[in-house]
Amino acid sequence: MHGLSAKKALVGGATCNIAGFVSGYTGNGAKTVLPREALVKIDFRLVPKMDPKKQVLRLKKHLKLKGYGDVLIKIFHGESAARTNPSDPFVSKVIDAADQSFGKSVLNVSNAGTGPMHSFVNALNAPCISIGSTYMFSRIHSPNEFARVDLLKKTTKCICLIMEKFGKD
Repeated sequence: MHGLSAKKALVGGATCNIAGFVSGYTGNGAKTVLPREALVKIDFRLVPKMDPKKQVLRLKKHLKLKGYGDVLIKIFHGESAARTNPSDPFVSKVIDAADQSFGKSVLNVSNAGTGPMHSFVNALNAPCISIGSTYMFSRIHSPNEFARVDLLKKTTKCICLIMEKFGKD
């Protein structure tokens, strides 16, 4: 992929992320033996209509086809994905509230994260939107992650404005 199609895939497509990889001798000195085992921690970002259980079966099938049928896979959790249609009336109310609270807003249809959106959108048939409250340089998920109090206050104001708008409906 190139250009815009690559950018769209990066922000809105499914991914397989390698979080960590450990194998072989890591102590002092040299060792020329082949490692007996390796540990890889991965996660998948799913998109709507992808079933986490089906993805695990696909991974196992792929590994077996490549000669790694003996690989042990431990599942920690899985969450289906969902997206609210940007033309849903709820979205315009959230945009209005975000513009009022933050001064301006950016509509982002997908992020590389997991939340309970599937339960709201699919099970409850309710629109669901995440409202970002982090500073773009806040080192999200790092040991020195931080939050700005001014942005947390603006996010709280935004949520209150959304509730007010729905209280009038």
